[in-house]
Amino acid sequence: MVDNLLGSKRATIDATGLPSAVFSLPPIARVGLLEAEAKAQGLRFKVKHGRSRLVYCTPCQQTLLRVQGPGGDGSERILGPHLVGPDAAEVINLSGFAMRSGPWP
Repeated sequence: MVDNLLGSKRATIDATGLPSAVFSLPPIARVGLLEAEAKAQGLRFKVKHGRSRLVYCTPCQQTLLRVQGPGGDGSERILGPHLVGPDAAEVINLSGFAMRSGPWP
């Protein structure tokens, strides 16, 4: 931090998987890309909407953006989960952790 403020070395922050939330009624939370951002980056992705019964978020509306893995190998990764519902601000942290951890097998 001192080098960033006073020195010549500049570090950047990787905000991948950094969630945000609006503490409204019902709470809204998101992490990752919006659909428009994914389109602007030229990514091929699928949008999935649905109701979920997650551990704390019952019932919860969710939207997931998922991108196909390179080479069409069938792998997918999460691009941008969005949650609306009770405790969405807490549950979104699990998605952020999954995004930072990398693709799953």
